Amino acid sequence: MATTIFILDGNPSTGTLTLDPCDTVPVEKNKHVKWKIKSSATNVASFRIQKKASSSDIFDSSEQPPSHQTRDGQGKVKFNAGNNDVYDYSIFWKVNPNDKNELEFDPKLAVMPSPGPSNMAMLIAGVAMTALGLIAMQFWFRSQRRRKAAFKRR
Repeated sequence: MATTIFILDGNPSTGTLTLDPCDTVPVEKNKHVKWKIKSSATNVASFRIQKKASSSDIFDSSEQPPSHQTRDGQGKVKFNAGNNDVYDYSIFWKVNPNDKNELEFDPKLAVMPSPGPSNMAMLIAGVAMTALGLIAMQFWFRSQRRRKAAFKRR
């Protein structure tokens, strides 16, 4: 399931944005991260995303976050992004779409570790492997009996 980050509003005098969820947002590998300006945001007209130079690059090269001013956009986290990698980035935003200068806000994303197989999946795999083993043994025993029977007839 995609992670959606809502831009609730901005404070032009401080450059801060109110986001939901706020703080460092956990994201999943091979899933989309979406940014959307809520219609109730009166001080934010558009935004763009820019990765900080020191940041891990967690996004798929073909689906990067929006680098141009927009009201919504998305990027897709790479399937092989490192567990707990942190994506430091800036949201450059404008109060008015015609403004030349942008305000900057610096949130973070963190890649959640991939969950291991569930207990149920492990149980099903174990039962399937046992069943395959028993079937293989049954065929082997039958082939041995046929060999012995053919040998006795000679």
